[in-house]
Amino acid sequence: MRKLKWVLLAIVVIPIALAVTAYAIVSTYSFDEVKAIARQEVRKATGRELVIDGPLDVALSLSPAVTVSDVSLNNADNGSRDSMINLERFELQVELIPLLSGDIEVRRLVLVGADILLETDAEGNPNWQFTPPADDSTEGETTTADQARETGRQRMPNLNSVSIEDSRLTYRNGETGESMTLSLDSATIAGSGDLLDLDLEGDLREVPFSFAGSVGGLDRLTGGGDYPVKLEGQLADADIDLNGNIISMTSDPRLDLQVQLEGDSLAAFSELGGTDLPDLGPYSFAGHVEGEMAALSLNGMTLEMGESDLSGDAGLDLTGARPRVTGDLQSTLLDMADFQGDDADASADSDEGSDSEGIDTGEKQFVIPETQLPFEALRGLDAQLSARVSTLRLPSDVEVSDVDITLALAEGRLDITPLQAGFSGGVLGGEVMLDSSSDTPRLAINMTMEGFDYGRLLRERELSEDVEGTADIKLDLEGTGSSPRALASSLNGRSEIIGHEGVITNRLLAIVSTGLSEVMGPLLGDNKQTRLNCIVSRFDFESGVATSQVQLLDTTTFSVAGGGRIDLRDESLNMNFDTKTRQTALVSLAIPFNVRGTLKNPSFSPDPSGTVEAAAKLFGSGKDPEEILGSIMSGGSSDSEIQEEEDNPCLTALGQTEGQTQSSDEAEDESSQAEDAVKGVAEDLEEGIKGLFGE
Repeated sequence: MRKLKWVLLAIVVIPIALAVTAYAIVSTYSFDEVKAIARQEVRKATGRELVIDGPLDVALSLSPAVTVSDVSLNNADNGSRDSMINLERFELQVELIPLLSGDIEVRRLVLVGADILLETDAEGNPNWQFTPPADDSTEGETTTADQARETGRQRMPNLNSVSIEDSRLTYRNGETGESMTLSLDSATIAGSGDLLDLDLEGDLREVPFSFAGSVGGLDRLTGGGDYPVKLEGQLADADIDLNGNIISMTSDPRLDLQVQLEGDSLAAFSELGGTDLPDLGPYSFAGHVEGEMAALSLNGMTLEMGESDLSGDAGLDLTGARPRVTGDLQSTLLDMADFQGDDADASADSDEGSDSEGIDTGEKQFVIPETQLPFEALRGLDAQLSARVSTLRLPSDVEVSDVDITLALAEGRLDITPLQAGFSGGVLGGEVMLDSSSDTPRLAINMTMEGFDYGRLLRERELSEDVEGTADIKLDLEGTGSSPRALASSLNGRSEIIGHEGVITNRLLAIVSTGLSEVMGPLLGDNKQTRLNCIVSRFDFESGVATSQVQLLDTTTFSVAGGGRIDLRDESLNMNFDTKTRQTALVSLAIPFNVRGTLKNPSFSPDPSGTVEAAAKLFGSGKDPEEILGSIMSGGSSDSEIQEEEDNPCLTALGQTEGQTQSSDEAEDESSQAEDAVKGVAEDLEEGIKGLFGE
């Protein structure tokens, strides 16, 4: 606003100088003498030279009118061009009588072809800061900017009618070289006193605008206090409504404005923002903007875009070492698709096409991407944000509910705690830390999810209707690196997945991984599904290598147990599994298998030698196959009735019985019982082998 005030002062000193010449006109001065007086008055007020190259016409009356062409005001010595202001034509009509008392009453002011340049030099010095020369009475004294402002304030005229045509105002930053131009095709200002009616049409950075309404008069602009603004109009394709005040115009101005904005697409603002904005569809925004330009707050904000909504308070503070963003936001629905635009969808479709054709190039040979994460953005910004979202819709229409997140970012360290959300019937909770303050960023995740309903998720994704079950998930991981691949390759910590009772099908095995259903599917026999007792998966991570502690899938039909390693540094797999069945007719199909390859292309291969050995022992024992199988499946018990809580392999894998943790004595007893059970099974198998050979 200081810039605007000085621009107005620079423009007004011209009519002031010309108005003073009215007395000379009455006294039959020549026009050349009038021009000389005008130049002298401008030099006295600004310290700059006024150049009048065109003719000067005067109409004498009690409201004399002056018309002059080809007028310019010199720029500062350090300016990028010779003139600060150029005017093709200037017309001024003033009331003569008020001049006798020092008041300037402008009946009509017309500017045609005005070209005004506001700029700073490389050191940040502005060209709109004028330095009037000292006269004899002030010789040896310095005229301060405040004194110059006081002089300008006393001489500001009262404008009754202003018309501007085909004019432009350019601001250039001498430190960065960036510039912005405001063009006015037409502008009219009418009225007197505190309020002026305003009607504008033009463009800002080639983005068209039109506004109508009222603003404060020139005396409000320079006399302090509140400067009222009430405007309605369009910028690009957006309807804009501004209503409020600009406070303390003579010192540091502060905004107190209610803003409403509604449009068809943010892409229309691409030129204005200097970057390509996505076409996100219709939007509407409203909020109360308060504060200084370097420290603004947005209160009572409401934003609607597509199906999404966002409300709350936010702030931006530019007074510190880094910009600081604050906010307390709420949303009933936040659909990420509403903020991505068509380009993101096209890119996703393109990527899927590449995968479907099996085209792997460099980075795409891995599941975990090597894309560099935007850590520079974290280092350049501080933030304190909290958000509560009833429904968060992720890409592919995956929904997360009841999101409650608090985010703190300071000096490159991001802490998200707490993080709570609901997903597929489960409850997610935990915290995330990402420290990018050093050259090697560090990530730490401590998360739990209880009651995750994967059956519901598969139904919602229309992948399988028959799967049922829930799982609990725990992650306690830490890694370093600047990309997801680097982070995964350095992971340390632990992961755990515990699946509870449910129903699984061949379809689920196919979804988990291609080839797995061919290995394990036959164990279902004629059944399309089987009851699930449990899933237990535990991994320890060290320097990017995940080593299995236990892997178990137990159903009423079969069991699968195994272990091995997953090397996240190259995503290679080295896992081995054994299978057991409770159905006698399917014993020959219960074969061990190996998992090799990579996360992107895993391979499943049976282990025939393990199959032959298991079959020989089973059918050569002379015992009832179901009894022997029961011994194997129950951890060695040969009783026909298996006690589920005591001998359930799921509980053995978990290392505890339901509702209690084993003591060391209990663990020792169970270990002894397990040894006896294994001995018993071994003896039975030995007898069976002897019987097979007639011994």
